[in-house]
Amino acid sequence: MVGNAVDAQFILDWVSYNELDSFSLEEYGPGDVPEGWTYLSKGSFRSVWLSPEGCVYKVQHQYEGWGQSNKDEWRNILAAQRCEAPAGTRLPEAQLYQVDGGRTVIAMECIKGKTVDQRWGVGDTPREIGVRMRQVERAYELCDLHGDNVMIEDETDILIPVDLGY
Repeated sequence: MVGNAVDAQFILDWVSYNELDSFSLEEYGPGDVPEGWTYLSKGSFRSVWLSPEGCVYKVQHQYEGWGQSNKDEWRNILAAQRCEAPAGTRLPEAQLYQVDGGRTVIAMECIKGKTVDQRWGVGDTPREIGVRMRQVERAYELCDLHGDNVMIEDETDILIPVDLGY
């Protein structure tokens, strides 16, 4: 199991208390983050945080729909786990935590590597990597796979999708 319910609840409460959402993170950044925590990134509807223990947590902002919620991503992860991974790829370890009030946080293993875009730059992805990304997209029926949400593991050069929203 990846992560824990205590950390999931803590970072969700901290993000909620500080009224952080995708707009405020884009405009002002995360501000002073809790000791030991690191702000990693934000998407359109969620933000991503690294815990002191090295686990990644995805915190959903006030939104349900369009396949970009934690519950939707979790459904996609469960469905993907029943499929055969395309050659040269794997899924990240992940766990959904349902915390008070029915809110959810996804915990995910922290991949040691870079995103496709970080490694090669936007639009400069080698053909073979682009082909593998399309294979992952088809295998798991994803629609939003791009160079910012696929990691390349340093030690293995394996592609790992880290955002399995639609």
